[in-house]
Amino acid sequence: MSKALNLPPGASVGQTHSPTTWFRGFIAWVHALHVAWQAWRTYRREVARLQSMDARMLRDIGLTRSEIGTAVRFGRYGG
Repeated sequence: MSKALNLPPGASVGQTHSPTTWFRGFIAWVHALHVAWQAWRTYRREVARLQSMDARMLRDIGLTRSEIGTAVRFGRYGG
């Protein structure tokens, strides 16, 4: 019956996920978590860098303190 359905040897009709598929999904999830964590760290580092500037320096680059989070996340114009 396996040959008629083009299933790999040892696979059954009701089998949907192999241990390899589960492991690959888990690795993909861990990778996505790592990428998100690195993005958050970069965001916090850049916000801290801009927060450490005085008002004159921020004005020179066209920002106010209230715009720092948006500028870091979306770029200067928040678009």
